Amino acid sequence: MIKVISLFDIHVPYNIDLRGVIKFLADEKPDKLILGGDIMNVDSLSHWSLAGGKRLTLEGKRFQKECDVMGELLDELREAVGEGCEIVYLEGNHEDWVNQYIEQHPEMEGIINIPLMLELEERNIKWIPYKDKNNYYKVGKLYYTHGEYVNKYHSAKMLQAWNCNIRYGHLHTHQVATKTSKKSIGDTHKAISIPCLCKDGDYLQGKSNSWMQGFHIAYIKPNGNFIEYVIPIIQGAFFFNNKEY
Repeated sequence: MIKVISLFDIHVPYNIDLRGVIKFLADEKPDKLILGGDIMNVDSLSHWSLAGGKRLTLEGKRFQKECDVMGELLDELREAVGEGCEIVYLEGNHEDWVNQYIEQHPEMEGIINIPLMLELEERNIKWIPYKDKNNYYKVGKLYYTHGEYVNKYHSAKMLQAWNCNIRYGHLHTHQVATKTSKKSIGDTHKAISIPCLCKDGDYLQGKSNSWMQGFHIAYIKPNGNFIEYVIPIIQGAFFFNNKEY
């Protein structure tokens, strides 16, 4: 049985306190750790701030510094899961801001590069580009991707588009859609959005919202079937196997 833990939307440096999650990783020692995109916030290259001329929001923010902080987190995650764990980094739309920046500044191609600057190859971390045709990672009958829709019933849309057991982030909330074959052949598909691991900060300005914190763990059987749990984090704490983190 393969144990897979997936973390989505950490948005470094706006992450919640991750000490409990890192302790959980160290206790569970997964076979695979999936970083499901928007792990970095990429403030310094935000196309929203650059296009809107919001220079004040970029004050003091440098991409190299963001990469340095992110590198420290990657090292903490590696230490927790061990060298035998495969770590997969799915690029999210925030990491893709780098590509959008390069579109406007082609002279920076090959210089500003997340896999290069995070030394992912040296850290033995697999990188899957956001806009790649195969922008997903598959384990057994489970598929992982960052996510692409922002409508109210996004899980139903994801299920319709992917037609498989798809797990995704992007919306910072938890939502589920299911579909079972009419012929009752046991072919059931489910789309689940996984909660985030970031704070709402100034982005939501105190408004009511659907954001949740949490993460996902799955156990994949040899035949591809799986057992899974979405683990919510409430006020900085969560429970698993009768243990509080």
